[in-house]
Amino acid sequence: MELTADKIKQRNKNYYLKNKEKFKEYSKLRRLSGVIEKRNLIVERKSSIKRKYGIEWDKFVELFNKANGSCEICQKPLQLAGKKKVMK
Repeated sequence: MELTADKIKQRNKNYYLKNKEKFKEYSKLRRLSGVIEKRNLIVERKSSIKRKYGIEWDKFVELFNKANGSCEICQKPLQLAGKKKVMK
């Protein structure tokens, strides 16, 4: 059986769904232990934006600033890193 990118992605997704609590606990422990430094949080944030929305960080920041930090649909302020701010 040859593993294609789609099969691997599906296998990983199924594993995550079966072990969601385990992943949450592991992530929480990493944050609390200080393993994830501020620099790593930025890298993780950029990766998350790419995965979720399929756009690069620069494009995300451009859209965020264009919308003045608010949702263009409901006008509610967006929060990044716990604070509403203009990104650079």
